[in-house]
Amino acid sequence: MTAILKVDTIQDTSGNNIINENANTITIGKSGDTVNLAAGSSLTSPGLTLSDNILFNTANKGIYLGVTSATASNLLDDYEEGTFTPTIEGSSTPGTATYSLQLGRYTKVGNKVTIQLQVNWSSGTGSGTAMYVKGLPFTQSSGFIQSLTIGFINNVTLASNTYAHANIANNNNYIRLFDEVVGGGATGDVAYDVAGEIGIGGTYIID
Repeated sequence: MTAILKVDTIQDTSGNNIINENANTITIGKSGDTVNLAAGSSLTSPGLTLSDNILFNTANKGIYLGVTSATASNLLDDYEEGTFTPTIEGSSTPGTATYSLQLGRYTKVGNKVTIQLQVNWSSGTGSGTAMYVKGLPFTQSSGFIQSLTIGFINNVTLASNTYAHANIANNNNYIRLFDEVVGGGATGDVAYDVAGEIGIGGTYIID
């Protein structure tokens, strides 16, 4: 003979519901409780629907995606969104400037950082044969020199018959601007300009 115990609710000694079943919804614990699964156990379902965010109780935890075992290369354990404030500096004298627009946004997924920025400035007091866009949220990896896309550049003096491009050198946290001869040829730095408008976007790698 098989004994079957049927209950809708299990309570602790204080009368709090530990497990409650109501209209096909099973509630385990109460608000503020911690529900633990024993080490080595698993929770399986044809489809799991969550009604709230996932929050780990310690840092540096993540989710393994696309695998059925703990594979380090498949662990997503870092995601971040934020803003930063781009500035324009010269290679010899950083200087200061009057800004009418300083917009910077980034999304960080693992070791990849995607940025979009726009900076408009005037009355710059910097100087130098090279012009930098400073204020990036993270430092470029030691193993890469990353090219970015200049969406537009306006009122910045370029060498004759050239176009501008930008990159982040390894171990740097700023963008360096270059002009390159149309059709191929020598590449030189874009010199500091006292006024201008620049929009840049792209993705770079960090350690």
